[in-house]
Amino acid sequence: MLNYRDRMFCSYYQDRMFCSYYQECKNSQCCDRALTEEVKSEAQKLRLPICQFAEPPDCYKHKECLHQE
Repeated sequence: MLNYRDRMFCSYYQDRMFCSYYQECKNSQCCDRALTEEVKSEAQKLRLPICQFAEPPDCYKHKECLHQE
């Protein structure tokens, strides 16, 4: 039987595509689809598959280089 925290994760996780590109994205701080270590760990614990984008999604904005040459 799932506890409350696990049930909440399942409802958050349900029908969701996760983004492994979030670390390279300008919008990573506000991304609700980031495939973080926490998401991976919770999914593994509950034996849930992780559905993720094969290519950067439309919302992806690449971080610009901080050093100009």
